Amino acid sequence: MKVGTDSVLLGAWTPAPVADNACFDVLDIGTGCGLLALMIAQRFANASVTAIEIDPAAADAARENVARSPWAERIDVLTGDIMVANFDRRFDLIISN
Repeated sequence: MKVGTDSVLLGAWTPAPVADNACFDVLDIGTGCGLLALMIAQRFANASVTAIEIDPAAADAARENVARSPWAERIDVLTGDIMVANFDRRFDLIISN
């Protein structure tokens, strides 16, 4: 998958929604290859990221990228449609590219 400048800028400019030491939950809608999920996990050690992708091949690519990263324990990649997804928690930050 291509990585565009807009994705990189969004990941770099996204502010943390809480104080520096507070934990927070992030939802990445349409994660694609997982770039934004990975950038958020890299930037914020207190972030737990749920990434959802409707395309199974893209979700598999995201899972592989996450598995090869040092932040794999804080990123969960789901395959599914956000319009019918049910989550057991509220998110402090929602991102999408």
